[in-house]
Amino acid sequence: MAESNSTPWRAWEGLDEVLYQFSAGDGGYSLLLTDLCQLWTETVDADTFVERLRELNPALEATGGQALPRLVAAVGAADSGAAWDGPTLRLDSRRDGVPLRWQFRLRPLPTAELAGRLLRPLLAALGQMQARERRLLAEVAARDRELQDYRESGARLTLATLRTRPLGVDRFETEMADQGLVPARLVDAGAWRAAPPASPLNASPVKVAPASPAPPPPAQPPKEDEQEAAERRRRELKQRLEDEARRSELERKSKKKKLNL
Repeated sequence: MAESNSTPWRAWEGLDEVLYQFSAGDGGYSLLLTDLCQLWTETVDADTFVERLRELNPALEATGGQALPRLVAAVGAADSGAAWDGPTLRLDSRRDGVPLRWQFRLRPLPTAELAGRLLRPLLAALGQMQARERRLLAEVAARDRELQDYRESGARLTLATLRTRPLGVDRFETEMADQGLVPARLVDAGAWRAAPPASPLNASPVKVAPASPAPPPPAQPPKEDEQEAAERRRRELKQRLEDEARRSELERKSKKKKLNL
């Protein structure tokens, strides 16, 4: 079975405010379901799957291996005919004209598991995305400064369509806000590092231990020297400009040759 840290949370279409993680393998499956207040789970092996398949679909002539992919396709879909009532989630799918009824017989997990399986991983992902955004903005700003230096030294573009304007972080933030994309500042820059890895979907409930001190961040590979990086980018841009100039010259000669003909 896949682990929850590699299985994304998805919204169940047709069920309001319901998220799920689902993985299938070895003839069985694991399901983790939440309404953002409580976690529910079920893990089924191959034998139990076939037994329940026969119980709920006595007229269906299909093996467990044939029926499981149909169940996988139905989970979370708008046409799954899902109805959630207490510990039972019922499906009534009729994809491709083939009826498939199913019941997920869920058991609740301790409320504290919601933090370990959903809240902390989401905060970790948010923190990482914020760090990536800051890194990308810094990289773009550095490129803008480098391009400005080339312009001031007399370099020019052979194709006007390649010209860009400096990013401008304030302008970028304003444009994003105008589109309703206001940046989320929900976690401190280093908060995500303290989030523990999520436990497997089919793991049994465990007691939540007091939070331990955050481990030191993993060692980072040596970064390229700033001067060397600038020199490398300068060579790349110079080569690009020279290539563009050669192409323009070839096009000019080709047009001139055609006119002479």
